[in-house]
Amino acid sequence: MPNQSTSSLHLSFSISQVVELVGLTGGFLDGVAPDAVRSMLDEAAAALRRTAPELLDAIQHTGQLSEEQKAEVADSFRQLAAAAR
Repeated sequence: MPNQSTSSLHLSFSISQVVELVGLTGGFLDGVAPDAVRSMLDEAAAALRRTAPELLDAIQHTGQLSEEQKAEVADSFRQLAAAAR
């Protein structure tokens, strides 16, 4: 079996997984009680489905997450955190 370089490797992630990765790596779940993490992630994904369906379609269609798209997902977490205060 030939070696496949990581640059040609295509991984498929669901929109929920993308939201989770951004939330976790961006520190947006720091300070969230462990039993509330799933709810926060679900709320972020639902908010994006309501407010930015074209963003989610683009991510899903291309399989890519640009820095601009990542920033939009991060903004969703910021808005949720602000609303929770």
